[in-house]
Amino acid sequence: QRLENKYSSDPTKYEHLYTMVQEEVEKKTAKGSSSCTNGLLWLTRFFNFSCVICLFYCSLIEIPIGVLVFTHIFCFQGNGLPC
Repeated sequence: QRLENKYSSDPTKYEHLYTMVQEEVEKKTAKGSSSCTNGLLWLTRFFNFSCVICLFYCSLIEIPIGVLVFTHIFCFQGNGLPC
């Protein structure tokens, strides 16, 4: 919600998420519990968790290994998590 509110306040200025984060870092508010940066961190954690759940579910219903490998690489590549 906070990301959407920030974006709605000035869609042109906040066209990219980087702009929101950069502004909060410069103002030293990025580590606050109500910051957009913190919201993005939790959103990233949610997506990573969702990928893990999907991989687990796929393994239970015996999805072919090629699909599992693709999903694993798609979910975790570039997120600092092991591939």
